[in-house]
Amino acid sequence: MSYSSRDFTYLCQGEDVNICYQEEFLHYRFLKQPELKPKQLNTPSIFSIANRNFQKILGKITVYM
Repeated sequence: MSYSSRDFTYLCQGEDVNICYQEEFLHYRFLKQPELKPKQLNTPSIFSIANRNFQKILGKITVYM
């Protein structure tokens, strides 16, 4: 699949990310521990999206310095 592991981590934490077959992935991911499966998927807040983008840019800047 062409999704990053970070996207799968966010999905397992209960965030709604743009991944095809989200429910199937979560079903098999939490097959042995269904109580840990997120009950509903929430959209990430604007603050968390901005923070992630800032961290990504900061990481790229530090690589080039």
